[in-house]
Amino acid sequence: MKRILCLLLLSFVLVTGCTSEERLIFSGEGDHWKAQYIADRSENDQAASGSVSYIGEEAVPDRIEYRLEYGSAGSNGDVPLKDGAANLNRSSCGNCSVLQKDSEILVTITWEGKTEEFLLSSE
Repeated sequence: MKRILCLLLLSFVLVTGCTSEERLIFSGEGDHWKAQYIADRSENDQAASGSVSYIGEEAVPDRIEYRLEYGSAGSNGDVPLKDGAANLNRSSCGNCSVLQKDSEILVTITWEGKTEEFLLSSE
């Protein structure tokens, strides 16, 4: 009985050790914007969120459109800015291709007829 209990406990420890999450933080900036994207991931699952801040010298826009692209995945949205910053829509996926530490994320921000692109890389 002790042997079976030990085997079950060892199996549980191994399984939970294999499903641990890792947090990756990506950041970068362009001439007018800086952004951060945080991905909490396991082997095939990922939950991510991000933020953008205006660092330009002109008047702060009211809204932006954004697009994040990494590999064959990505997200986009249209968000209002408050005090020059905005939280990006939260995303998650299961059984999907997740971001890696060496991934780069292409950010495209459009506002008031202007567009800026820049890369985010892992910290």
